[in-house]
Amino acid sequence: MADFEARLIEFNDIKPPGAHLDECAGGIGIDHEGRVYFAAQDDRDPQDVAIFRYDTKTGGRELLGTARGIAAHCENLGPNEHWPREEAIAKIHVAFIEHEGRIYFATHNFADPMQAYRTIYDDLALHRGAHIFAYDIAAETFEDVTKSAPGGVAAKNESIAGLTVMPGHDKLVAFTFPHGDIVIHDLNTGETRRYDGAPEYRTDRSVNVAREIIATKQGKVFLAYEKDNFHLHTLDLDTGAIARTMHRNSLRTGYICGMASKKDGSVIYLVDLRGNLYAFETDADRLRDLGNLLTDAEWKKGARVTSVHGIALSRDERTLYTIPSRIISEHPIKRAAMRLLTRAFPKVKAALARWRLSRLEARAHDAKPVKSDSGRAPAALDATSSKLYTYDIATGEKRIAGRFPNLPMGSWISGNGVIDDEGRLYYCYHTLNRNGARLVQISPVSDRGTSSSVS
Repeated sequence: MADFEARLIEFNDIKPPGAHLDECAGGIGIDHEGRVYFAAQDDRDPQDVAIFRYDTKTGGRELLGTARGIAAHCENLGPNEHWPREEAIAKIHVAFIEHEGRIYFATHNFADPMQAYRTIYDDLALHRGAHIFAYDIAAETFEDVTKSAPGGVAAKNESIAGLTVMPGHDKLVAFTFPHGDIVIHDLNTGETRRYDGAPEYRTDRSVNVAREIIATKQGKVFLAYEKDNFHLHTLDLDTGAIARTMHRNSLRTGYICGMASKKDGSVIYLVDLRGNLYAFETDADRLRDLGNLLTDAEWKKGARVTSVHGIALSRDERTLYTIPSRIISEHPIKRAAMRLLTRAFPKVKAALARWRLSRLEARAHDAKPVKSDSGRAPAALDATSSKLYTYDIATGEKRIAGRFPNLPMGSWISGNGVIDDEGRLYYCYHTLNRNGARLVQISPVSDRGTSSSVS
């Protein structure tokens, strides 16, 4: 019997009138009262993002507002003195983070997955930039916290792909897209400071940026770019210089797509796009490679993760949870031939990885949408069930803890560290269908075979 089962939570009945909630991209978080915050993209023109809240104790759902509506309420939506045109806000690509009674989140300006990455640079001037918002839990009010920054936004002409709080320092740390610059906002002084990313990567149109940025209780910042065998870099806050970390902290790929921290901040767990797990020890600035999230049996049979977008750490801090969005199977002979080829020609490796992902995305883009039956997930790219993987931190044991037929492999599952008091996990979920964005609840199954989930 599986340890977990999944159910989908809908918001289409309370969405803004006429909204098309087609996608969601990791915009999820939870507050101390057990309420989950969830962002879904509205793909109408101009683009917007609907922000919902789900009460894990009562099952209550509510619409808190939209990103454009929040900016307008804060008197900071274009057109205005900073921006002459209609301002679109495409998505929220970062976690909702609670800090000192407020929920912080940031916006993203690009939402076309099929746009060639390098052409985004040509269109930067068409986008105003990224906001950082705060929601006061007690007062139930929003604030645009970087409104006083240059251009009225946290990152002019760019988006924010990663956001975190520097523990013990009352600072927000953001990572921009596509340049990979660093934005630090001091919550005490209100000052927003921007640092250029690594010069050898920030203008390289073949390089993407990680979707997470690390800020430690020691007051340090670490970052990565999408490069195979990438060495984790650190930012000197005094000089603005970026350099490799002192130890050989090598990532199999720098495209970090998930992050979860221990409560005391001593260890930060990471997962990259290909499902490789890491533990970053903040006292020593040392990265440990924990291997791939797949079981040894799957790996030996040629299974490979091509897309995973989030990681969760159990409340007892003993277990890591991941749900890959896509897994492919490679024939052993083909894999051996490719290994020899990529060792002989190192540049081939990165090119093949990019081609493989683009092929999967193209197949997903061209897939014919299928309407869902009541209570069931729509058909997606692959009929294979999505799977929940666990990693035992003490022993290194990896298991498949749940298989979910109602979450077809090939749909998009994302989000970090959202676990309620009952041990239920929450993720963003969407398919290729209109209004496909939903919240997923992954519930432990009791010994009697019934779920503990709130109905």
